[in-house]
Amino acid sequence: MNTDANNVTLSTYLNNVQQVIKTHCAGAVWVRAEITNCSSKGGHYYLELAEKDTNTHQRIAATKATIWRFVARRIITKFERETNIKFDKDLNVLVKIK
Repeated sequence: MNTDANNVTLSTYLNNVQQVIKTHCAGAVWVRAEITNCSSKGGHYYLELAEKDTNTHQRIAATKATIWRFVARRIITKFERETNIKFDKDLNVLVKIK
């Protein structure tokens, strides 16, 4: 293993990121994003979320997200019933992240 002071292991890096998130986002946070891809398997929903520049429409941030089956059944059914919109890609959403 390289112990150069200019690098860290992946696990160290991810642990540092996790600590920053825990410190600065202690509770749930509402995040605006566009669903750029959406698939489901076994009742779970797998999303790709993105933020695009309002002028150029170029992607400036992206991540993946999962809605687990026991939550997906409730919130997606309610979303589709109340909006008459199919839950799918190309939707701008407000996502509660914890």
